[in-house]
Amino acid sequence: MMKTEWRHYAEICAGHFTEVIQQWNLTDKVTTLSTDSARNMIAAARQLPRFDHIPCFAHSLQRSVTVCLHNSAFDNVLSKCRKVVGHFKHSPANTAELEQKQAEHGQKKEALVQDVPTRWNSTLDMIKSIRRNEQPLSDVLTTSTKIAMPTPAEMDELQRLETQQEPCSFWWATSFLCAGKEAARQWKWILYHNILFWQMASGHIGATLAPHWGLCAFILESEKDHILPAV
Repeated sequence: MMKTEWRHYAEICAGHFTEVIQQWNLTDKVTTLSTDSARNMIAAARQLPRFDHIPCFAHSLQRSVTVCLHNSAFDNVLSKCRKVVGHFKHSPANTAELEQKQAEHGQKKEALVQDVPTRWNSTLDMIKSIRRNEQPLSDVLTTSTKIAMPTPAEMDELQRLETQQEPCSFWWATSFLCAGKEAARQWKWILYHNILFWQMASGHIGATLAPHWGLCAFILESEKDHILPAV
């Protein structure tokens, strides 16, 4: 890890990459540079043409999920979940009341999870925490606040979204991709069709996938016949 006091301009980042490679005597050993997809990192990689630049798969996955969910059919229910979580996050008294209801229902005391766009899996974790605590939350919110609990139909939507998001979780992604070629190919099939599901729900099936997902970098030529025909 290198600490820098300079702004992360492309030129500065490219200089740091080169400096680290030289310090560790890797000049003739490193051929590939992997970064997130931030514009400054992509620009920095362009200034180092001797290296092949491969965007970080995990970051691309997270970005794809975020883009697909934005302005989708799930927007309203996710917004409602965020308000529910915020109600308890911002008040120790409200949190204590929730913990009391959790105990009454024989559940362990746990804080709700707030989703953050830059935090891996946080939307999935928020959905899971809301669904695990559906009854305690209903008990609290229906008696003492104006915060609306998701309706039964919206809870069904959350269950469907959780099922679709699970294969895209960071743990699943890294585990499957490290489990061998066939397992990775099967996981890509599941992931690809889940991404299509979100896009069909949001109406962005033509626009979202191409610029943000990068199928050609993600699915090998030899895998396309196996993954794409069912679409």
